Amino acid sequence: MIVPLALLFESVVARPSLRLRIATAFGLVAALAYTIGIMRWVLVARFLANAVVCAHNATEAATAALIFRAFAVYCGNSFGETIAPVAHGVWATILGHALLKVDRLPRWLGWAQIVTGAAIALRPLEYVGATTLGELGDIGVGAWTVLLALTGVLLAKGEKQQNSTTSGPS
Repeated sequence: MIVPLALLFESVVARPSLRLRIATAFGLVAALAYTIGIMRWVLVARFLANAVVCAHNATEAATAALIFRAFAVYCGNSFGETIAPVAHGVWATILGHALLKVDRLPRWLGWAQIVTGAAIALRPLEYVGATTLGELGDIGVGAWTVLLALTGVLLAKGEKQQNSTTSGPS
């Protein structure tokens, strides 16, 4: 779902700029990395679980378990839990800066986007022992989701008001 959001924000929030192109690129990287991270559960875990259950001997079962652990680290930890939140956080932070210049949205929304983006980007520090930052990153994702919905409502409301004032009374 991040792919359409990244593209939509670039076209709706402000005039096209290099900064928004960079933000969109980070949004697309986040989408790809989250997809790869989730893929390990949807595709790989099921397949390898069947391989463990149907293994003819302990070596086959151990090999399937080793392959899953490798995918969990490579796809999950590297992409889904490291690259994805960093790219997501950078995307959200750059969008926050862009929102500060959008007249039809309150400035606090841009600042809130910047703060949640920074929190999301710090999420991977959990893996180096900063568990509080990991939890802060989780809270940041939840807050960002609420901000995203609020931004959509405000943009739609502003568009509706703009359409009603430009069409005038009938």
